[in-house]
Amino acid sequence: MRRIKFLSMSVIFMLLVLAVSAVPSAVVGQEPPPRDGILVGTDAEDLLPLGEEALIQDAKMYTSRFGVDLDEAIRRLKLQSEIGDLNAELAAKEQDTFAGLWIQHQPEYRVIVRFTRNGGVTTQPYIENGPLADII
Repeated sequence: MRRIKFLSMSVIFMLLVLAVSAVPSAVVGQEPPPRDGILVGTDAEDLLPLGEEALIQDAKMYTSRFGVDLDEAIRRLKLQSEIGDLNAELAAKEQDTFAGLWIQHQPEYRVIVRFTRNGGVTTQPYIENGPLADII
C-alpha cells in the first residue's frame, strides 16, 4: 500500500513539474532570452523548444547520466509514453492485483512491473507484440 501511495505521489509530482516547466516565461511577465535561435517570437508556442529539439536536449542529459549513446537515449525516452500508458491501463483494469511499476535504468534498462499474484500471466496480454515486450 505504501508503494502504491508513493508511486501515485511520484506521478502527481512529475506531472506538476512538467506542467510548471511548460509555462513559458513570457506568460509570467518576463521576457525570455534568445537561445541559439530557437525562439522566434513571444507567442507561447514559439517559446518552447520544438518536439525533436526538446527530445534531443533530454537525450543528451540522459546520455551523460546513464552512459548510453544518443540513439539509445532517444529510444528509451520515447518508450516513456508507452510505459505511462501501460501503468494507467494496469491501474484501471488490474486494480485488485497491480502493485505498481517503475523504470530501472541500470544495470540494464528494464520496466519492473509488480502484482500481488500472477504477474507474468497478467502482464502478457498488455505487452505482447508491443514495444515493451522485450524490456519487462
